[in-house]
Amino acid sequence: MPTQSLTEHYIEISELVFKPIYGYLCNSVKTRCNRDISEMKVVDLGGGTGYWLEAMLDLGAESGVLIDIEPQMVSYAENRLRQKFPPEKCSTIAASADNIPLPDQSCNTIISRSSMHMWTNLEKCWQEMYRILEPDGVAFLGRGYGPDLPAEIRAEVKLARKALKAQKNPSEAADKTEEPPSPDPFNLAKMAMQIGFKEVSLIKDAKVIWLLARK
Repeated sequence: MPTQSLTEHYIEISELVFKPIYGYLCNSVKTRCNRDISEMKVVDLGGGTGYWLEAMLDLGAESGVLIDIEPQMVSYAENRLRQKFPPEKCSTIAASADNIPLPDQSCNTIISRSSMHMWTNLEKCWQEMYRILEPDGVAFLGRGYGPDLPAEIRAEVKLARKALKAQKNPSEAADKTEEPPSPDPFNLAKMAMQIGFKEVSLIKDAKVIWLLARK
């Protein structure tokens, strides 16, 4: 059996494990950002397969842009999203978070799940987020399943992830979960304020902390 690439692994886990969490992540955005979803111009940084952005658009977000550094992942997301939404509604771009190819103040909502710990230049990435956000725009970022996921759904997702891992050849899956640790949220909040964000909230989610930053 051919060895599964890391991108293929992320696509598979999005399909088979993480689908249930995205509706709750959307609710987190809706309740915490103080903006009607119909007015949200969303950028999903490190958006991967596009399921969170798709859920936002399904709920009525004005527009969406998915940005991911991995071209294969972007191609996968583009093929999926294009089946539901026209180009004027959403688009995908292969790019890194420290050099976002969007104009200044071109969005009002940035979302990002389980991507920030992979960014090599955090300060530049946060400067870029600040640049593309409109005044009073928000960035909602974190790692894990989301701070508002019900306990029973969290348990189901963990069980599905465990079952998928058990199906894998140990030699194939050995390095799939070996990723960098999460950056310190308190240092991130301090850095965001120094960049210019007027408000940064830390939101507990099980063993991790999400950040909500307002320009």
